[in-house]
Amino acid sequence: MECATIFQLSSGDGYERQLVDEGAIPSISSAVERFEHVDARLMGQAMRAFSVLLYDDRNVEQLWAAHVMELALQAMANHATIPGVLGPCLLILQKMCCSPEAVAPRQRLIDAGGIAAVLRALLVKAPNGDNKVQVTGCRVLYNFCSGFQDVSVTARFKQHCVEMGAFETLFTVLKGFEEDMEIYTDVVGAVGRICFQMPVLRKKALACHFNEAEVSARLL
Repeated sequence: MECATIFQLSSGDGYERQLVDEGAIPSISSAVERFEHVDARLMGQAMRAFSVLLYDDRNVEQLWAAHVMELALQAMANHATIPGVLGPCLLILQKMCCSPEAVAPRQRLIDAGGIAAVLRALLVKAPNGDNKVQVTGCRVLYNFCSGFQDVSVTARFKQHCVEMGAFETLFTVLKGFEEDMEIYTDVVGAVGRICFQMPVLRKKALACHFNEAEVSARLL
């Protein structure tokens, strides 16, 4: 099953689960191995195929078990300046971290250097002015820092983002897209989420030139 076929069949129309049952995950994984150091366009297509399978939340566990998160991070490392690869990879990470109490994917993302990879990707501008990489990257951070009843777990994940340079990176993104309200909303939403119930981190955000309203926002 080719990646292009998977993408054509999977557009939020309910085929995503059927495609997984028919072997889409190993088919895409095989394509990733073939394209890893060869063709950024085809790698982007393969990661896009993975990302559309995640339209169905029931597929998340199987993609997680197949180490798709690690495949996405490897693709981001190999094609670190190619928005067409970074965008779908970030979407994969966003969906992997969207379950409110899923600690294991977030910890695995830390262990694999994923937050640093997300922050690097946020600084890559598409030549056509497209903002998908920045929007999706902000939403990865927002999801990563969301949803835990255990405050100590949340604090650990938020602290990791800040230690990796999240506030500095987000402020750079904000300044690089000053006229883009979608970027502003997503950056401020991520900053506000990181600062929520974290007065020490709030002070750090203010020191990075975010204002009081921005560190209090949770707009996503």
